[in-house]
Amino acid sequence: MKANQHKDYSDEKKHLTYTLESIIDEISILKNKKYDSVNSGIVGNIIAMDAKKQKQLEKSINNPYFGKIDFKEEGQGKTENLYIGKVSLMDNYSDNENDMIIVDWRAPIASLYYDGNLGKVNYNCPDGTINGDLIVKRNFKIQERNLEEISDIDVTAIDEMLIGFLEENKDNKLRDIVATIQSEQNNIIRADIKKSLIVQGAAGGGKTTIALHRIAYLMYMLKDKVSPEEFMIVAPNKLFLNYIADVLPELGVDDVKQTTFEELVKDILAKEVKVDDPDSKLIQIVEKYGNGADIEKVMAISSFKSSIDYQKGLEAYINQIHSSTMPSGDFVFEGVTLAKLDEMLKMYREDYNRHPVAKRVELIQDYLSGRADMNKSLIERSIKLSINKKEAKLVANSKSDVEISEITKGLYEEQRKRIKDIKANLKKEVAAYIVSPGKSILKYYKDFVADAKVYAEFMAESKIDSDIVEAARLNTKEMLIQNRIEVEDFAALMYLKGKLHGIAELEKMRHVVVDEAQDTGAFQYYVLRDLMKDSTFTILGDIAQGINAHRGTDDWGALKEDAFKENCEILNLEQSYRTTVEIMDAANIVLKNLDNKAVVYAKPVLRHGSVVTVNEYESKEEIYLSIKDKIEELKDTSKSIAVICKMEKECEEVYNYLRKLEGIDVQLLNDRESEYKKQVVVVPSYLSKGLEFDSVILADVNKENYTVNDLNIKLLYVSMTRALHTLDIFANGERSELLEGIECSVK
Repeated sequence: MKANQHKDYSDEKKHLTYTLESIIDEISILKNKKYDSVNSGIVGNIIAMDAKKQKQLEKSINNPYFGKIDFKEEGQGKTENLYIGKVSLMDNYSDNENDMIIVDWRAPIASLYYDGNLGKVNYNCPDGTINGDLIVKRNFKIQERNLEEISDIDVTAIDEMLIGFLEENKDNKLRDIVATIQSEQNNIIRADIKKSLIVQGAAGGGKTTIALHRIAYLMYMLKDKVSPEEFMIVAPNKLFLNYIADVLPELGVDDVKQTTFEELVKDILAKEVKVDDPDSKLIQIVEKYGNGADIEKVMAISSFKSSIDYQKGLEAYINQIHSSTMPSGDFVFEGVTLAKLDEMLKMYREDYNRHPVAKRVELIQDYLSGRADMNKSLIERSIKLSINKKEAKLVANSKSDVEISEITKGLYEEQRKRIKDIKANLKKEVAAYIVSPGKSILKYYKDFVADAKVYAEFMAESKIDSDIVEAARLNTKEMLIQNRIEVEDFAALMYLKGKLHGIAELEKMRHVVVDEAQDTGAFQYYVLRDLMKDSTFTILGDIAQGINAHRGTDDWGALKEDAFKENCEILNLEQSYRTTVEIMDAANIVLKNLDNKAVVYAKPVLRHGSVVTVNEYESKEEIYLSIKDKIEELKDTSKSIAVICKMEKECEEVYNYLRKLEGIDVQLLNDRESEYKKQVVVVPSYLSKGLEFDSVILADVNKENYTVNDLNIKLLYVSMTRALHTLDIFANGERSELLEGIECSVK
């Protein structure tokens, strides 16, 4: 309700005024704070922390908090009045040094705002479980320091508050949801970092936003134990990274590594190599799907190279490298046995098993050098003894004193030089005894696929058809000859790099978030898990949106078993917060054509909008004109409008038509690294995944363009579920059979 109509308006107005004055006061204190320069290292950290706090307070002053809870702890006489916001603020003028004006949304007690119903409640904190009574739960709408709305929250009020938020228009950036986090989302955000999560989330369930809020929460809870640099987000492309770029800074988190699998692979390769457009194979499959064995073969090869079967073949290859690297005898230097073979093999296979080959070799070489230092006097005696034996033999066979003198002089010089050069000679012999892998990762990968017979031996345990296994080898070999790789090679290259040389930047990670996870195969997750042994993961995806099934996953249970084993939990998010009931009902009609028991159907929040209809036209020209008219109709009410076509070629045609029109400022998204900045965009279906728009227009969903197959079902479902408020579907001719059940009109 309007704030001035609420019974507590006067008190809440006074509290807001006090809060704003306190924020201004705290900012002034931080600006004018003097620092002791005795310990420059500590002072530097304090200055950085204070600067960050000041920045957060300055950003929060127009909207300092969004919620309030009145909580009475069991056994305590006083009721706590707690205001929930993005940044905490201590009450400097309170008699109680622990009084807070604003409680950070990530604090344990703040979970009551998201999960607790009025009455008996509890929450967990480092001291254990705290029980008590939740007396008031209240939401505020504060804009530009003005208190505009106050809502006392029960189940009905929660729905009204959420719907009000969802009905707002969205621009080209993802926003935080701290004011509207729902209970099922909160459970994922606050899940223990010690366990990995696989989250199957329906379209519009907030998977991406949840992932970012989870990072912010974990950073808050572990702020004294981890740094932002130990967290990593892996996204499908740079367009997606640009879309989410503002959320973490808004939540007070900076310096988290945000990357793509492609960037990770480019970082580890020793030389430049061309990476094929990750969407090129999908485009090839979409255009020719169902038109012969060639596409089936392409898909089978991609699936194989993304699988654990391919990993096992590479593991056999790496075992061969181990065999050629491990020593074959005792280490003897200058006649002194410094290490026995069984000792060396135990160190290599067991003691240093956690490390990559290069690190094992380095550790063993360091060990041998240390043993040599410890036995330096013994080595010198051995050298002298060998010289003495040599001298005795030569002297016995000499014929004159002059010759003996020359022999003695030469052997003395040899002895002096050998003792002097112990360190240099030792280094050479150690390096020859156990050899570090010296070839580039690309060269190792080329060797892996070079010989058909040897490769077949590596793949002996594979359950995949031998023709596909060999076809994958030939395909990979040809690409590498051309100095090219594809998405499906990423896992193999990272695996080789990790096993042979290690990837230090990744090994330090503590938590990794992978979004759009259904488009990545089990081998890639296995590699990440193997590289980051001390890390946990939050994996988020939707099987129904798996448009890259040829290299992705369609079974979370199998992924858990292949990559994460027992230390992983699979959770479902069925609620959709993005679209209206009408849009989601229409999208689910399309999805029901998909024969996959793993698919989770989205349950929309009870937010209604306009009916979704399919409009059939007799020509493309009529469709273009209708798109133009629809954009003109939506321009004043929608911040973001997307025209989504199935393929890039169709997008170019629509874009070329729209860009010539006055009054429509349009952008074509045909580059995986684009950032969309304009109100109207034209985007192919496969690039729209993960994005959302106020209004969506589907350009040509006719019978020929969207035949009935799994890939078309997913592409259409993805396209439809990008819409928040309105969805218009146009078809040139008869509509696709996938749309049967949705109201249709002929224009």
